[in-house]
Amino acid sequence: MKYTVISVLLFAVLLWGDSPSPDQDCFDLYSDGEYGSAADCLNKKLIVENIADSARLVKIYEKLGAAFVMQDRKDLAKTVFKKLLILNKDAEIDPNKYLPEIVSLFLITKFEQRTSLRVVILDTLPAYSVKWNYMAIGIPQFKNGDRKKAYTVIALQALTLGLSILSYNKEKSFWNNEFGYREENISEAGTWDKIHRASFLSFTAVTLYSLVDGFLKKPVVIRQ
Repeated sequence: MKYTVISVLLFAVLLWGDSPSPDQDCFDLYSDGEYGSAADCLNKKLIVENIADSARLVKIYEKLGAAFVMQDRKDLAKTVFKKLLILNKDAEIDPNKYLPEIVSLFLITKFEQRTSLRVVILDTLPAYSVKWNYMAIGIPQFKNGDRKKAYTVIALQALTLGLSILSYNKEKSFWNNEFGYREENISEAGTWDKIHRASFLSFTAVTLYSLVDGFLKKPVVIRQ
């Protein structure tokens, strides 16, 4: 009696283990080479049955992806394989069951899934109107959020422009419209001329720096 009960239990276990997959009808279509029908069958199950069993979904996606590859619908196949990998990122495809092109596409999809970078699109519209970049009196730096640099630019521009104006006026104070420069003033006038040129060049350099720095550091609008 004891052995009979054990035999019955073993038979039941075997029967349970050999129970057909609920998707076997679709899998059979694939085995028969009816790839379009197999894909339609599997898609219908996904839509109608609202399957929650992840292990079953993995098998469906595996076979559906393979069916799409066999129909040369590789974009759809990759989409399906990605869904499979979301459920099981370590999933593998048996090369003894599928053709090399199916295995290859699955491996490519898996590689892309693991190494994919979040795509960021830089909008062509800047963070603020470009006209502010040409107002090179520290405004580009203010707009870019660098207040310390903005104040430094303003101070240097004020200093160099002020010195340029002062030296120009000093130089011209020695000039006489009728006689030109007096001989005793030529040396001093020349010194102020050099200061005027150097300070004006410095003012121009600081202004150009403000312009270039403003454009280079300008933030962009990011869409995701």
